Amino acid sequence: LLGIGIIVPGVLLLVDNDAINDKIIPLFKELTLGSSNFGDLAKNLPIALISLGSLVLVISVIGFFGACCCKFKCFLMTYAIIVMILLIGKIVVLALWYFMNDKFETTIKGEMLKNLQDEYKNDVLGGNDLSSAWNHLQLAFECCAINAVINATNDYDSTPWQSGSHATDIPLSCCPGVTSSNYTIGTATDPLCTSSDPSGQYSKNG
Repeated sequence: LLGIGIIVPGVLLLVDNDAINDKIIPLFKELTLGSSNFGDLAKNLPIALISLGSLVLVISVIGFFGACCCKFKCFLMTYAIIVMILLIGKIVVLALWYFMNDKFETTIKGEMLKNLQDEYKNDVLGGNDLSSAWNHLQLAFECCAINAVINATNDYDSTPWQSGSHATDIPLSCCPGVTSSNYTIGTATDPLCTSSDPSGQYSKNG
């Protein structure tokens, strides 16, 4: 059941993935982790889930045959060895996550903030790939910037967009009620969302 439960989301992501799509991938490709970038990792996520689910399914079948058919003791022994290896691996992964989670989060947030402040040039859903990718990302995940926007001072202050000609303090993509099909001023749930002292924007952040 666990194997099937992992395979199904992988298949769904592979067939229809609205959150991580070609409109957001250009931004993820700019974010690196070691020698890899998040664009490639995101693209390979469905395959990884399907592979992991299939592995769990195969291991479960080996354990089933080993438990039900006493004459196939090699299956039970194989199952026990694999489960022990997976248990050790899980302990190692959990330990690494516990000790490195804060550093990982800080690194990723730092990279995203730098990219936002260097590359966000237009509040549009087309044109500049990275500006558009940021807007699609915020619409898809209902978030706004990297650090929470609590007043007129926010992550967008240091972007090329703020130094140019614009009529808002934060992008429309930060506002509830705005979608890719109605991306125009006046469609936000809160009309003050993009004002000089914004309110009503998405509270989630990077």
